[in-house]
Amino acid sequence: MYQSFMMKILLTGIFCIFLFVSNNFAQSVCGDGWYRVRVNTDEAVYYELFTLLPKNASLNDEKTIESVNRIFFPKAVDPKALNTGAKVENPIAENFLKNYKSADYEPVFYKLNLSGAAEKRLIKIQAAENYLMPVLLKLTSPGYKTVYYAGTLLGGCRIVQEVNLEKL
Repeated sequence: MYQSFMMKILLTGIFCIFLFVSNNFAQSVCGDGWYRVRVNTDEAVYYELFTLLPKNASLNDEKTIESVNRIFFPKAVDPKALNTGAKVENPIAENFLKNYKSADYEPVFYKLNLSGAAEKRLIKIQAAENYLMPVLLKLTSPGYKTVYYAGTLLGGCRIVQEVNLEKL
């Protein structure tokens, strides 16, 4: 009876260790809840995020997502280019931002810094698993061309996105 009790305690302990290790492994594979952007310069690099889902629209509405796709990726062969995230041509992004008003778009559902700066060539933005809100990411740095990315950048299992900024 004593051996049976000790065996249960041992198996419970092994099970708890297994859960702890597997949970930590899964988090590290999915980026620990952070979307990271690594840049190629030691100069100051700043980011801004703009949500792209119109007010009262649904992420499950394919027509909404398709219309956002057409704005940023008019030449894309894949009608779901927004799902993976991709670089946006500057004239397209700049034209969109001319009339952008955050009040016209759904806000992010968790506390998030919509702007910030890189530290040691790395930008870290809070992310959430399966968060499908489309966003526009704007990267600026003195002496470099502005770069834009659009997509569901704050969800899924991205560890680091490499961005090469081009000098002016």
